[in-house]
Amino acid sequence: MQDTPEKQDTPEKQDTPEKQDTPEKQDTPEKQDTPEKQDTPEKPKQKDKSQTTDICIPRMESNITRQTIYDVFKKIKIGKIERIVENPLKNDPTYKRIIIKLRWYNTDTANNIKTRIENNQPVNIVYEIPWFWRLVLSNK
Repeated sequence: MQDTPEKQDTPEKQDTPEKQDTPEKQDTPEKQDTPEKQDTPEKPKQKDKSQTTDICIPRMESNITRQTIYDVFKKIKIGKIERIVENPLKNDPTYKRIIIKLRWYNTDTANNIKTRIENNQPVNIVYEIPWFWRLVLSNK
């Protein structure tokens, strides 16, 4: 008869797998939630393209560094430079053409300059008296 209680232990062993099934059920929804959560952050936020403009400085001395350009734009506070592309001039290697992708600040000065540039009116930025850069809208 003692064997019979041991057989009753066997059903307890069956309970144990049932307990194991429960965590597996919990794991399955977690696995399903994880990809859904991962899909959401992977979507890139679209930047407002109306706030960025490609500006061209058609002629700049080649010895002026990118850092100098960043510093001048930071000083005049019209916008944040997102990218600078430097292209040497074909006919004169002592000069280069600069294309700047600029994210405009929402200030009166920045809005005035942006309006002028978008209306194809050049804007002169004095970076060191009496030297200036002419800003125009880039043709891309």
